Amino acid sequence: MTTLHSLLTHADVPVLPAGTPDALAAESGYQLLCPHRPEATARPTTTGQVSAAVRAAVESGVPYSVINSGHGRRDSLDGGLLISLDGLRSASLDGRTVRVGGGTRWGDVVAQTASAGLAVPHGSAPGVGVVGYLLGGGYSIFARSLGLGINAVRSMTVVDGHGEIHRWDLAEIRELFADAWRERVDPGIVTEVTLEATSARPLTAGGFCVVGARVRELMQVFCGWAEELPEDATCSLGVMRRPSGPVVGHVRLTATGDRGPVMAVVDRLRSRFPVTEDDGFDIGWDDPGRIYREPASARPYVGDNLVSTSAPDLDAFWSALSGEDGGPVILDLRQIGGQTAHPDRDGLSAPGQWVTGLVAPTTDARQEVDAEGVTRLLAAAVPEALGSAENFTYGVGAGW
Repeated sequence: MTTLHSLLTHADVPVLPAGTPDALAAESGYQLLCPHRPEATARPTTTGQVSAAVRAAVESGVPYSVINSGHGRRDSLDGGLLISLDGLRSASLDGRTVRVGGGTRWGDVVAQTASAGLAVPHGSAPGVGVVGYLLGGGYSIFARSLGLGINAVRSMTVVDGHGEIHRWDLAEIRELFADAWRERVDPGIVTEVTLEATSARPLTAGGFCVVGARVRELMQVFCGWAEELPEDATCSLGVMRRPSGPVVGHVRLTATGDRGPVMAVVDRLRSRFPVTEDDGFDIGWDDPGRIYREPASARPYVGDNLVSTSAPDLDAFWSALSGEDGGPVILDLRQIGGQTAHPDRDGLSAPGQWVTGLVAPTTDARQEVDAEGVTRLLAAAVPEALGSAENFTYGVGAGW
C-alpha cells in the first residue's frame, strides 16, 4: 500500500477501487476528452473528509485535483489523488435558503425550489455542477431577468490547498468574485454553498427549430429580432449540423414578465420560417432542461467564446456550420445584458450584450481537435470582444 493510500485509509476517507465503474466515471465526468488517470480516487462525504484527503495528498507530495460533473474540466491529472465530490451531492430547502453540497447538480436544486414556487438563476443543463458554474460567475438562462448566479450565493464553505476549512460570508464572496465572469475563481475545494431563492414569477419558456438552408437566414436576422424583446426576456440561438443530416437552428427563450408582449415578438420570427419541434413556450420552472435540450450523455469536446456589446457577424460561421469548410462545430449564441449588466441590490455584474460560443465535438477521448480553428472563427465574427466568459470555456488545455 502506498503512502497516499495509507494516509487516506488512516483518515477514514472513502476510496473508490481502481478500475471500477464508479472510479472510471469519476475520472472523466461529462468531459471525456483526456480523462484523469489518478493513483487513487477519493469520494469524501463530509467537509472534514475533503480536508483529510487534501492533507494526505500534500503529505504524500503528490498532486491532486477535484471533480464534480466535469463539464468545465480544464486539467488532466496523471497520477496523484482525484477527489470526487459526488459524495457531497445534496440539496435542502429552508424557507428561501437552499443549502447545497459541493457535488450537487442544478437539477437537484431545481427539484427543491420549483415545487416550492421558488426560482434560482441556474444554467441551461440540469446535469451541470452548481459549484463549477458559480466559480465562473454563473451565466443563467434567465440572465436578463435574474442576473448572474453568483448573486444568489450567501455563504461558502471552502477547503484550501493546505486542508484548512474556511467559511465565507456574503461580503467576502462579493469581493472575491468581482471578476469571476472572465477570470475563474479558484479558492480551493468548495464543499457547501447556501443560495437565496426568489419567488418564481410567471414563466414563458421554450423554443423551436428551423432546418436546412433557411437556417442561414435565421442567423442573419436573429440578433436584430432579439433587440425587440422586452428587458425581462433572454434568448439564445444554437446551430449545429446533425450527423449525416442538415444544419439545424434552435431558437430558445425565457421570460418572466407579461407573456403577451413576448409572444408577439416570438410570433414575428417563427411566422417567417417553416418551424419544427415547436414546444409552444409552455415549459415550467420544474423542467428547464427541455428549453435548451442539451445532451445528457458524456462526450469529448472543446469550446471557447467571446463576450461583446455589439452583435456578432453570425454569417462568418456559416461555412463551418453547414459542412462546407472544416470539421463539425456547434454555435451557441446567448443574449445577456439586463440584470447581468445592471443588477439590483448592488450585486455583481458582467459587461456586454452577447456571448458567442463555439463547441467542437470530437469522436475519440484522445483525438486532437482544431482549437486554433475555433479561435480564428470567433475572432472573425466578434472583432471587438470584451473578453471570454469562463462558464463557456471547455476542454483540457482550454483558454487559448
